[in-house]
Amino acid sequence: MRIGGFTLSFSTFKGQILTLSQQPMFIIGFILYGSAAVIWFQILSMENLSTSYPLLISITFVLVTLGAVVFFHEQVSWQKILGLGVILVGILMVSHAY
Repeated sequence: MRIGGFTLSFSTFKGQILTLSQQPMFIIGFILYGSAAVIWFQILSMENLSTSYPLLISITFVLVTLGAVVFFHEQVSWQKILGLGVILVGILMVSHAY
């Protein structure tokens, strides 16, 4: 939003990338995303995909919701909290399954 939107037009792509590269939050996000990819590759080298992928997705749901509440002051209904609780129970079940 700070750069006025982003479109995938060939004619404006280079300028938009340059504008994005000057945004500190974009740089931080890019570094964090790269770090997460490296960690994910490490996890895949040690754990089964059938266990690690469901855990990744479910933890992502929880962390994104927490981030939305903390950083964007979004409201979370009791239905969402209940759903996250179900997800957390699923995390426990998958992590203890052999």
